[in-house]
Amino acid sequence: MLEQLGNLRNNRMKQVMLSSAYCVIPLKKFLQNLDKKRHTISPEPINVGLDDIRQIDTKGKWWLVGSYWAGVDDKSKGNNKDNSGLSAIGSFSDTSANKESNQKYQQLLLLAKAFKMNTDVRKSIFIAIMSSQDAVDAFEKCMKLGLKESQQREIIRVLVLLVGQEEAYNHYYTLISTKLCSINHSFKVTLQYSLWDFLRSIGEANVGGLGRIGNSGDQSEVSSSVNDDSFSGENKDVIRRISNTAKMYSYLVFNRSLDLIIFKTVTFTSLSDNGRLFFQLFFNDLFKNLHSQAASSPNKKPLIKNKIFDRYGRDVNPKTNKDILKGKSEMDKEKTREIIEAATKIPLLSTGLAFFLVHFVRRNTFVNDDPILKKVVKDYSDYCKDVFMESQEE
Repeated sequence: MLEQLGNLRNNRMKQVMLSSAYCVIPLKKFLQNLDKKRHTISPEPINVGLDDIRQIDTKGKWWLVGSYWAGVDDKSKGNNKDNSGLSAIGSFSDTSANKESNQKYQQLLLLAKAFKMNTDVRKSIFIAIMSSQDAVDAFEKCMKLGLKESQQREIIRVLVLLVGQEEAYNHYYTLISTKLCSINHSFKVTLQYSLWDFLRSIGEANVGGLGRIGNSGDQSEVSSSVNDDSFSGENKDVIRRISNTAKMYSYLVFNRSLDLIIFKTVTFTSLSDNGRLFFQLFFNDLFKNLHSQAASSPNKKPLIKNKIFDRYGRDVNPKTNKDILKGKSEMDKEKTREIIEAATKIPLLSTGLAFFLVHFVRRNTFVNDDPILKKVVKDYSDYCKDVFMESQEE
């Protein structure tokens, strides 16, 4: 009491009241927080079943930290690194169990290993393709594998690999590729890179440019399928792969799934023997398809006619084809120009193609046995060369 009177006399009472007020404020906040209800979310109950309790000795108590056996899912997960590939094979085997016997499935797995399908994704794609009834069925099975976008590219690589492994060209793989190109542009890009990988595997080391970066793994896959011990062109196995692959890509260009710009990284003036063989067969087949289409269109007469032979195998009217050979081939110039138009926009590519057509396609020896086809190739080569040269003058 005396202290308060002294403070009042000395005018110090105001400071004492302020200091006490500062002490009261934190105390009030503390008391207010005590009144608040703290809401907490109760944890969900652990879903422990009767089977989990019965299998404690084999699987452990997974609901307790540190009591779970690491090998519990060995059968379901497997020992492979690519779990997505395993799921693709598993899903295919489950869906095909009602249709195919287990023995046939095992045979396809062995065949996949023989074709060097060294990943689970490629094995599943291989089985889907080889077990299908037709190209549409194969396309649907590949789409049902549940592959990621990056894994779907393997479908194209497997198709290119398989078409080269066939003893004779099989149009089945080309039809699947056409269907894939019709739904997603990324498949067209993959076809382009797969072609570059194939050309490098047969000796064209400079093809691809920057495209080789990030695709070295794919190149090794393709290179492993093509014998690297012989690039001479005398190896029948290499020639078969070159021929089949050239026919596949010629049809893809013919039906406009691809354009000639896929050859933009090719140096046509310095091709190896195998590279020259590939492009000669490519253009031979492309021009043959163009002529067949032109011949089947209305008001067009095919240059390649069915000859009529007598009982001794002699041509009844041998002058017919000779007279036709004097004229020009029936040609759908509009269709031909549409196919090569994309290449005319790249000067270096159009110049290289014109050079190759004149020097290596126009008079190539692979069509000497068929004089009609020889003339078709010659006429189309001249026309395409003129279109390429006109684009350079513009």
